[in-house]
Amino acid sequence: MDFFSRFLKSSTDSKLIVHLSAHQLSALLFKSNQFLGQVTLAESTPASSLAPLQDLLHHHHCKKPEIRLVLDESCYQQTQIDKPPVPEAEIRGALPWAVKDLIAMAPDNMQVDYFDMPATSTAKRITVVATEKQWLSEWVSFFTEHFNGVIREILVEELALFSLLQHEEAPVLLLWQKPNQEAQVILVYQQALYLSRNLRGTSGLSHMTGELLAGVVDNISLEVQRALDYFEGNLRQPPVRKILLMLESESLGLIRELMASNLAAEVQIFEHPQQQVTGIPEQVVNLPLLGALLMPVEEASQ
Repeated sequence: MDFFSRFLKSSTDSKLIVHLSAHQLSALLFKSNQFLGQVTLAESTPASSLAPLQDLLHHHHCKKPEIRLVLDESCYQQTQIDKPPVPEAEIRGALPWAVKDLIAMAPDNMQVDYFDMPATSTAKRITVVATEKQWLSEWVSFFTEHFNGVIREILVEELALFSLLQHEEAPVLLLWQKPNQEAQVILVYQQALYLSRNLRGTSGLSHMTGELLAGVVDNISLEVQRALDYFEGNLRQPPVRKILLMLESESLGLIRELMASNLAAEVQIFEHPQQQVTGIPEQVVNLPLLGALLMPVEEASQ
């Protein structure tokens, strides 16, 4: 999938993986896929990001980074529609008008892309992702003008996570949660996204203990079971035998045990071998950035 736009390739000396959210910027710098350093800023504007990012690159003698942007869900909107009946080359041009009543942005200020939904019926469905064109253009100009950078990819978190599951041949369900945000169920099979759903009432999961934690985990297990039933029953797909937890919590082991007692599938705490090889800080919020780092450009165009 070519998310948003593809920029010309040229020689680079490092990789800068940037996570953009509405209120924060985090950037991880790599050379030969080895982690060099990180910058986290409470304000995500080009003006506030310039000096810290320049210092990071200068300190590690990086002059021409390959840049991969990962967009937090606060930076875009998405919806599902029937695929427009137009030639493939004209689909992106048609999408702003096809989703104008479903996405709260002016069509002429939408930067859109899409990915195909798995074929589960005769109708061809796609997921359309849109961000504000002016906002994205400002960031692209910022990186290309101030850092001599090459924008290689622009991804959303869900798609960046896919590259961490390439070895998974059977269906797998992820329970993914960033600090202080709602947990999200993501169901993946054969590198396709079948289901993505936020779970209300879970934002404080990482700090819960005792009966409160047990009650919330029971509710999560119920929602997970509903997702499994929909995938296996309605969509007639193979059974999900593995559930991976991408969470941060002092009670993570207990959460795994509680979910395992509620569900027939095996419940595991997610670990990726490249986390230690690259030296990336082992935080859940960095997993999409690791996925973006490891995803070859050719793969992103599928």
